[in-house]
Amino acid sequence: MSVIEACLDFLFPPCCPLCGREQESRGGWCEACLGRTLAVHRIALPKESSLDGAWAFSRYKSAVGALLRSLKYQGKRSCLPHVRTLLSAGAEKLSPELLSADLAIPVPLHEKKESERGFNQAELIFRAWLSDCGIACENLLCRRKETPPLYGLSAKERTAVLRAAFSLREDAPKDAVREKRVLLLDDILTTGTTIEEAAKRLRSAGAKEIYALVVSSDHD
Repeated sequence: MSVIEACLDFLFPPCCPLCGREQESRGGWCEACLGRTLAVHRIALPKESSLDGAWAFSRYKSAVGALLRSLKYQGKRSCLPHVRTLLSAGAEKLSPELLSADLAIPVPLHEKKESERGFNQAELIFRAWLSDCGIACENLLCRRKETPPLYGLSAKERTAVLRAAFSLREDAPKDAVREKRVLLLDDILTTGTTIEEAAKRLRSAGAKEIYALVVSSDHD
């Protein structure tokens, strides 16, 4: 532990994000709160989906929803260790094909929004953890058009707004995803429209299998 980390732990003791109980290390959860929050589950997909499967680590209405909102809208990166601890705790409950993927791709933000926010939350959350799993996280998709906030829109309205919103980056190799097993990453899955549109683009580029992996979703 560095001197800076030791000072931070002294001034701001690491604690469970849900109950506030002091923990041994930053990012720790107490056993009871982690047990209540971790809810790895497979998300049901429509028959015509471009995804081969979709998984979430938790429910959005749990403590994780508050952590993700504080990251996205307040820029509080201090929540990241807690989220990454959740990923590590849930890894063994994931379907095996997910952690044998060839590569992972975060769902991109429009460049204007990413510039304003300062990061893509999906990449920020997953990159280090996936690296430890031996899976490279690559920014191969881009968001071609700026879309309005999707909150409050129906699935049909979201589909209309997001149609043709994604494309492979101009500098991406043409065979970047061809015949590959791909993890498509995002922080939250609500209606699934955004991640479905991104999956369609990867499917058209020749991806063999596409699995969505998100931190939280209230869908079963």
